[in-house]
Amino acid sequence: MQNLTLTETGGKIHTYSSQYHHESRCSNLSLRDPSLVWFSSVREQLPQYVIFKLRNLTKLSRVGIYLHGENNQNPKHMQILISKDDKNYEKIVDTEVEHRAGDFLFDLEEEKVIQYVKYVITKNRGGSGIYVSKCYAFGEVLEETKEKEK
Repeated sequence: MQNLTLTETGGKIHTYSSQYHHESRCSNLSLRDPSLVWFSSVREQLPQYVIFKLRNLTKLSRVGIYLHGENNQNPKHMQILISKDDKNYEKIVDTEVEHRAGDFLFDLEEEKVIQYVKYVITKNRGGSGIYVSKCYAFGEVLEETKEKEK
């Protein structure tokens, strides 16, 4: 199963709330290297978010984030929302995040056909801004959408 938010799988950042500076840019989330991270701007209030557009319509089955360290910018509470059209979003995750490094993965009870995934950090651990290493979206890319692109 591939992470469909990565540039190499056709994922791209659609929009985001803020970023700190060029070394901690939001586009780092689209790269495989887990040491590259997204820091939101320290001047912007929470919540902070990023929206990914997947290459094709996808039957989404699992979402999540990866944190490669423990710091006070780590998420304390997060939400993940999905959409087929970037207009109508459905919340599929609304959870507290344990204070630790590692993967935080969430399986969907039923697969959903979508093209956009929005990750929202509503609270951090008391720092300024938020810090995320990777965002995950796993699922089956629908073949009929691949054919329409050709």
